[in-house]
Amino acid sequence: MSNSFGFGQQEPSDTSSDFNVIWFIIQQALGQVRTSIPVKVISVTPFNGTALSGVVQVQPLINQVDGQGNSVPHGNLFQIPYLRIQGGTNAIIMDPSIGDIGLMAVCDRDISSFKANGAQANPGSERSFDFSDGVYLFGFPTQPPLQYIEFTDAGINLISISAVNITAPGGLLVNGVPVTVP
Repeated sequence: MSNSFGFGQQEPSDTSSDFNVIWFIIQQALGQVRTSIPVKVISVTPFNGTALSGVVQVQPLINQVDGQGNSVPHGNLFQIPYLRIQGGTNAIIMDPSIGDIGLMAVCDRDISSFKANGAQANPGSERSFDFSDGVYLFGFPTQPPLQYIEFTDAGINLISISAVNITAPGGLLVNGVPVTVP
């Protein structure tokens, strides 16, 4: 952050000993490591309904700060894949919406080869901890949901703002008993 007697982010004491010089270099290197950051969804490109999850364009919500303490917003990040909850062929499909606030995790290596083929791959480059290798994880609630599945100690509540469509080729069972729906 800004200080009144140093230049940029370096303090005069950072050069007062060999230890302080090395510590300053380590701190500068660690400042380049990305782990995760809150972001706002700017656009969503889903991939073919149920086939695969898609990508989002996001805006990081934590600004950069220069050596004088001035705020510098990040630019938008493009082609960031988003996650769905899935195990085997079972999934909850709930794509992000424009305006959602969520968390983007930043992978420690270049994931472009993995994104291209969806399987084990070597890193696409020597890039590390780069926003380009981010993955949008999920949203932080910024408004109450209108439709949802709620798991409670008393049972499961399914709330919908319109119809609930159920496709079950094997039939519909309630407590193990077949139910006929008109």
